[in-house]
Amino acid sequence: MSVRRPARAVARRYVGIRTRAWPPNSRLFAVGERTRWSVDEDARHLEATARRLRYDVAPSDWARFARHQSVFLTSHFEALQPRWVESSHRLATAYLHGRPGTAGYPEFDRAFEALSASPSRFSAVQVTHAEMRDLVLEAGVEQSAVHVIPIGIDLEHFPLVDADRRRVARAALDLPADAFVVGSFQKDGVGWDEGLEGIKVGGVRRLVIPSSLAYGASRNGPIPPFSTLVFDIALVSLQ
Repeated sequence: MSVRRPARAVARRYVGIRTRAWPPNSRLFAVGERTRWSVDEDARHLEATARRLRYDVAPSDWARFARHQSVFLTSHFEALQPRWVESSHRLATAYLHGRPGTAGYPEFDRAFEALSASPSRFSAVQVTHAEMRDLVLEAGVEQSAVHVIPIGIDLEHFPLVDADRRRVARAALDLPADAFVVGSFQKDGVGWDEGLEGIKVGGVRRLVIPSSLAYGASRNGPIPPFSTLVFDIALVSLQ
């Protein structure tokens, strides 16, 4: 017999007793993946924000054993698992990335198929840019349930820097002093529209893509692992 099975039964009974008096949708659970990836950090930030707004936040470990509450899952790969889709909770999720048909990533296809099979199961879906918005709408999610919240900067982990540190960074990346730095928009090959939004004919932009948003530890042709990619883009004309 699996050791986990009795422990899960005990947890289910304990949480059931502690939560049985809760009115429906009176508590919020913010659930990540427990992979120590950024989605777990997102869940912690969501909990902190909800508490500041005076929402009742429950321990995320209880979510699988509670019933009829509100659960925000910071990863759609987790949210679209049967344990959540078939639960009694009111669900919301962040649809992070992943175009179906991407070679080598069958999980992108599985996620899109799962969402397409039950689009009304999610009360809200958060995306960060237009391509994921259109993908979620294509899956059948109601437009009123899709919320575009662009990727921001966590100043706790990435504090603002002074002019001296900017000069050092520009020198390391070979950026001219008068160059306008748009930022890092590359994620699974998407986001270029946002990176070039507002550019006019004759305009020039440089997109700096850190390795974490490019090829990471993998080599891609002549590009070595852990390479920062720099693209100089000029808009010559519109047709």
